[in-house]
Amino acid sequence: MGVNFSSMLLHQGPDALVVKNAAGRVEHWNDAAVTIFGYTAAEAMGRTLPELIVPKDGLEDAPAQGRLAGAREHLGEGDR
Repeated sequence: MGVNFSSMLLHQGPDALVVKNAAGRVEHWNDAAVTIFGYTAAEAMGRTLPELIVPKDGLEDAPAQGRLAGAREHLGEGDR
């Protein structure tokens, strides 16, 4: 009987592991994500990351922040 390290990493690792589908909806939410973000896996499934981890007042600024990040990337400045 061997140890399934892949399963251990997915479910018991110390870091939040979130997997989303092509539509941006959560398909996997491990135990560390529950601890860090406060939502159970059942609550997170099918929702988008902005719904779950971006503060409500931060959603209002998201389009502007996205444009700024795009401009920085275009200029080769990265995440400064």
